[in-house]
Amino acid sequence: DAASDSCARATARVSRVRDAAIMAYNLYQVQMAKAWTERVNKESAMAEKFWFDRSKGGDAASVVGSDFPGSQTSNASNKSAATQVLRNRLSALESQLDTERTARLKVEADLAKMRPGEATLSSIAEKK
Repeated sequence: DAASDSCARATARVSRVRDAAIMAYNLYQVQMAKAWTERVNKESAMAEKFWFDRSKGGDAASVVGSDFPGSQTSNASNKSAATQVLRNRLSALESQLDTERTARLKVEADLAKMRPGEATLSSIAEKK
């Protein structure tokens, strides 16, 4: 009995030490992740400030073009291109929505012919 109690206490002690080590390791990983996040945010802020200060002297295209010879676009044109991409995507989604709405109305009309007297989504919307 004494040997099994000693073994149980030793096992419990090892388990507590292992749990503490795992918690410490997890805490370390969280701290490292936060430190890297802060570093990336600081670097991004410094880079943004740098490019903003550089662009005050002239337009952004001349600043970027002088530092990167292959680049002929400014931040403004990149933003307008991104906006155009989003507008095109929105237009495509609206077109798809119209197509699906038309298909739904056709199916509802066919269903109404098959089951007269039952309400459909279109008839409910028309009543409101």
